[in-house]
Amino acid sequence: MIKKLNLEFLQTIEGFVFSPIKCFLSTLLTIISGSLFLILLTWRSDIKLHCLYKKVRLQDADKVLLKVSFPTLSNQPQVLKDFFSLSIQDKFEQIFEEDVIRPSNNSTSGSHSGTTNRSFYFVNKKIKYVWDSSMKMFTKLKSLVCQTMHQSPQSYKSQ
Repeated sequence: MIKKLNLEFLQTIEGFVFSPIKCFLSTLLTIISGSLFLILLTWRSDIKLHCLYKKVRLQDADKVLLKVSFPTLSNQPQVLKDFFSLSIQDKFEQIFEEDVIRPSNNSTSGSHSGTTNRSFYFVNKKIKYVWDSSMKMFTKLKSLVCQTMHQSPQSYKSQ
């Protein structure tokens, strides 16, 4: 689990892989409860991932759970200072479930053992998060066009 504190929000990323045992137990519980358990599974992505998938390291994950927490009183510096001591009622949280995309490589066939040499990523709200093997975490992909344009704006001016 990776926690990254920004000035205005906290971002948590957790990795998951499919677990046939958990899926079987969740199916059994759904049948016994008369499909009431299915409501919980479809209600929130974090409940579904914890019930059907096994938590793993981020570099081994097939799915990621991205949680973004915002303090409700963001104008007050004291709230940002004591962000981790806030209760659940004082935070607004968004939860996203995303698939990890691993580019196909002919040298490795279907195993995640060679993932340290390959790059993999996931996309959330049109933002691409790429695996950084030196930091062992996902980082936002910087736009090369914007950086180039700011470095040499003369090349983009119309004549």
